[in-house]
Amino acid sequence: MGSADISALLVAKANNDVPVSAVYSVFSQAPHAFFVVDDGTINSIKDIKGKRVATSPFTSSNLYLPIVLNHSGLSKDDIKLTKADPGALGPMLATGNTDVVIAWITNTEALKSQAKQAGKTLKVLPWHQAGLEQYATTLLASDRFLSERSDVAKRFIKAFEEAVAYTWENPVESAKSIHKIVPEVDVKVATNTITSIYSLVYNPISETSKLGQFDSKHLALTWKWASAAQGIDEASFDPEEAINRAFLTEVK
Repeated sequence: MGSADISALLVAKANNDVPVSAVYSVFSQAPHAFFVVDDGTINSIKDIKGKRVATSPFTSSNLYLPIVLNHSGLSKDDIKLTKADPGALGPMLATGNTDVVIAWITNTEALKSQAKQAGKTLKVLPWHQAGLEQYATTLLASDRFLSERSDVAKRFIKAFEEAVAYTWENPVESAKSIHKIVPEVDVKVATNTITSIYSLVYNPISETSKLGQFDSKHLALTWKWASAAQGIDEASFDPEEAINRAFLTEVK
């Protein structure tokens, strides 16, 4: 078992029918976002026209960038796009070497911390506000594992669900646990990160279909975005074929 962006699974299933299934939704909202210095010059996605935009070479956000720009009345020709090492994005924004950074909302606190050292504050422009409504981080498992060790899968998912609940109820203790495993992660930054990604897990989608589960309409919208980003015929694949709901626990 592991975790990945469900869009990658949908594309893989559509192209090669890989023997892997999604079993539990973690992020039911798209985590992609633009980050800008909060100086009043960029207040919406439309305002990045003509600006310098920096992104990581390998982030999945790059696939959705043209679509998000299009939904905001822009194109890639309207921005000056640069690809840089992920670790350089925060310093580039803080020092004024770029106007905009593309990153996941999970990076919010780390980027804010870097900007604060330069005496600046940041503004986050989530792409879901521009219509990028989709599932993202998801628990995946091989079909063989689910078949041969179904009891282990059920117990793992139950434990994972309990861990998610514990994290939100005890953010500081959870952050200390992260720090214990990865000492270079600051406890305060980890605590704030947990708080900042709350809306990716708990939102109207997860409230409607229950945490961890997959709403068919939202799943179809996820595939609509993923297929468009990859140039795949949306009608060529049913995203329901990538979901295995048999292992979802009863949510309290």
